[in-house]
Amino acid sequence: MLVLGDLACPNSKCADLLIADMRKYDLFKEKIILCNLEGMIKDEEPYSDEKLFNHSKVLDAFERGKTVFSIANNHTYDYPVQIESTERLLNQKGFYCNGVDHGAIVPTIVQEGNSTYAIFTHCWRVYTETNPNNENNQKIIDCSYEQFFNVVTDFIDKNAEMKVICYFHWNYDLETLPFPAYRKLAYKLVDAGVFAVIGNHAHLPQGGELYKGRVIVYGLGNFYIPSGYFFDGKLSYPEQSKKMMVLELCEDSDEVLCHWFLTDEKECLHLIKSERFVDGEMITKYSPFRKMGEKEYLKFFKENRVKRKLVPLFKEFQGFSYSIKEFAAIYRIKVIKKIKHY
Repeated sequence: MLVLGDLACPNSKCADLLIADMRKYDLFKEKIILCNLEGMIKDEEPYSDEKLFNHSKVLDAFERGKTVFSIANNHTYDYPVQIESTERLLNQKGFYCNGVDHGAIVPTIVQEGNSTYAIFTHCWRVYTETNPNNENNQKIIDCSYEQFFNVVTDFIDKNAEMKVICYFHWNYDLETLPFPAYRKLAYKLVDAGVFAVIGNHAHLPQGGELYKGRVIVYGLGNFYIPSGYFFDGKLSYPEQSKKMMVLELCEDSDEVLCHWFLTDEKECLHLIKSERFVDGEMITKYSPFRKMGEKEYLKFFKENRVKRKLVPLFKEFQGFSYSIKEFAAIYRIKVIKKIKHY
């Protein structure tokens, strides 16, 4: 299985470039792929302020029956009226779609070789509260982390033979480090039997670690979101966002691989190197927190985090303290948005 980061492809020209680049690499052939579809399927849309979408041509880059698209992300609510049609189109074309809340949190079940994967997806509620759906009753999975944890662990208790993957949309844009709360949540999920915990949204790699032999990746980076199109052409990613990781969970062994690419260049994708997750040079560089205990990492995060100004420090993923900080984070973003529009 391959796990990719965020994808927002603005037009058929960009889609053709991505298709050509993906076909250069045998890596993408005949494997289950999990990818975050950062925006609904919507053709010929003007590149509006602070909105993302995907041109339908981009789907041709992926194999039917083998690709799981998550739409549990904040940009799903950019075009709420397209949620139902996007989910329907994906299903019609033979893709799996996860992330819409149809009254229950259920995984997508996929088979690869002798392994059966159950994929759960989730979006941080801070982003759905600050980019809400005010047009219809369509809803993505953004429940509390505590509720999500309980649903996942209940599923594991009843389906111990499946490899459960939790695929999160979390953290702040361009933050280089995971919240201390996210390490705690990831560890607790692994303790409960989760096979892998993988995150995205920060638009740059955030590294990862092994915990009790299980893979945790806090941020893969952008798989492909080209600069100069979205947000009326103003969305342009910094150099640190032009490296991203494709994670490979090898079905026929316990090996986990990191495939590092340059993205958002003249070539959509250019392979830099492939390495082992456990001791690769690049993944180690992006993961300075490996082997740090809880207290040591909290101190390290306080000293090295990027987002600081009036930004809450999330130590826990549940409880009263978390709720207060989540409210503060929502209020801060809403205030920033109001200032920007004046």
